[in-house]
Amino acid sequence: MVVKNYKGLQNTESPLSNFVCAIGENNAGKSSFLQALLLFISGTKLSKCEYFNPNEDILITVRAENVTAEVLAKLTDDHRAIRTIRTKRECSSR
Repeated sequence: MVVKNYKGLQNTESPLSNFVCAIGENNAGKSSFLQALLLFISGTKLSKCEYFNPNEDILITVRAENVTAEVLAKLTDDHRAIRTIRTKRECSSR
């Protein structure tokens, strides 16, 4: 999985497997990395405070192997396309 420009993750890459254990210091980005995976799955809209750099798009790339036809059949058309999600809301915490 590769995450670019999401929260504190400017450019992060980590392999995923059936079991993932995220270990690191406080404020290292463990939760943001897992949230990026959920964002990839859900396609939720974002606010400006979720961008590392608000002038660039967020990119989340996931490579899945050994996915069966049965699993692929469960995907909706929305989850089969590459999409960019942007929002005009401002972040109130900055």
